[in-house]
Amino acid sequence: SACDPGTADADRSVITGFGEGTNYFRAKNCDTGGCSATAEFIVKRDQTSPSTSITAPAAGSWQNANFNATVTDSDSLSLSTCYQRVYNAGAAAPGWSTRTCGGSISIDISTVCTNRGLNSCRTEAYSTDSAGNSSGTITRDFSIDITAPTSPAPTDEGAYKNSTTLNFTSTPS
Repeated sequence: SACDPGTADADRSVITGFGEGTNYFRAKNCDTGGCSATAEFIVKRDQTSPSTSITAPAAGSWQNANFNATVTDSDSLSLSTCYQRVYNAGAAAPGWSTRTCGGSISIDISTVCTNRGLNSCRTEAYSTDSAGNSSGTITRDFSIDITAPTSPAPTDEGAYKNSTTLNFTSTPS
C-alpha cells in the first residue's frame, strides 16, 4: 500500500492473532518526506508440546543383561533437545543427560541399574522443542534378574518307587 507522508500509526508495531505454525509478514515504514522501506520476515508460533514415549521393552519386563530402551520423540514444528536418566528405582534420581532424539537409551545393569528384582530399574525421558515447550517426563520401570535358578534335583533319586510320581526341589532366582 502507499505511504501517507506525515502520518504515523504506533499500533502497527505490534502484530497479534497470528496462528500456530509458520507466519509470513511484510512491514512498510514511511517517513514524512514520502520515502519508504519494506521488510519481510517469518515468525514461527509453537504452543504445542512435543511427544515422548518409551516403546520397548515392555514395562516391568525381565532383563538379564545390558539392554536398550527404544524412545520415540516427535514435534510438529521444532523438536530440539531430548533428555534421559536411568537409575535404581527407589533411589534418588540423578541429573538429566542429553540423548539422541528418537533413538534408544542404553541401560547397563552392572553399573547403573544394580538392584535386582521386580521393577527395580527406572528409565525416564522427555523432550523439548525450540519454543521451550516440554513433553513432560515419561517413566518406565524394568525388572532385573541375573541369577540363574538352581537345577532341579529329584528328592527321590535312587529310591525304589511304587508310584509314578517323582518329587523335585528347585529354587527360582
